[in-house]
Amino acid sequence: MVAGDALALPFPDAGFDGIVTAFALRNVTDIPAAFAEMARVTRIGGRLACLEITRPQIPIFRRLFGWYFYRLVPNPGGIVSGKRSAYAYLPHSLTAFPGPPEIAEIMRAAGWSRYLSPLTLGTVAGP
Repeated sequence: MVAGDALALPFPDAGFDGIVTAFALRNVTDIPAAFAEMARVTRIGGRLACLEITRPQIPIFRRLFGWYFYRLVPNPGGIVSGKRSAYAYLPHSLTAFPGPPEIAEIMRAAGWSRYLSPLTLGTVAGP
């Protein structure tokens, strides 16, 4: 196992055929730099699969998801893990997180050619 900083990956240029991330971008300080670094370590023509929680665009579903994600998720997560603060942080990490169109633009600027698409009624976006 190798540990490293997402903004300075400890791997050579073009060393991977692809990269997979899930719910990671909300935890980096510079999303454009993270995508650029992923592009650096991926060979030309390589692929990126990036899954992230997003805010639904359908107004009624957005409200229901907001209630569920901000009020309900922290409680069982905190009970099971014993760390409610970690699960209270989770919904709030989405508050300032860019939406799929902004992430797609950041990906495009970093050299990626395929972008996030809404999944599960817009609560998640992925390749």
